[in-house]
Amino acid sequence: MPVTRPGSTRARGELNGSALVHPLGVLRHERAQNSLPLLGALRAAAAKHEATPAAIALAWATGHGPVVVIPGATTIEQLEANVAAGDITLDPGEVEALEAAADQVRHPTI
Repeated sequence: MPVTRPGSTRARGELNGSALVHPLGVLRHERAQNSLPLLGALRAAAAKHEATPAAIALAWATGHGPVVVIPGATTIEQLEANVAAGDITLDPGEVEALEAAADQVRHPTI
């Protein structure tokens, strides 16, 4: 079962659902381009589940076993979407698509 590695896209919190962000600022264009397949897979699963891409990312991260995810929320709507992520069950095909897309993302460690 995959584990979020230090320095990975998920570990650095680069996907917030609708934009690619980095703890130190906006990702450079090339790095953002590398993350587009993963963002597309998150959006596809979000459409199927009528959820936000961020909620799908939370469901995906917590589906790997005992992990602690600390999502951010600046609005009540984001908080509600984060809580609703606990009710999302991704099917094996969705997990496979997300994992395959994540494997395409290549970032140097910070």
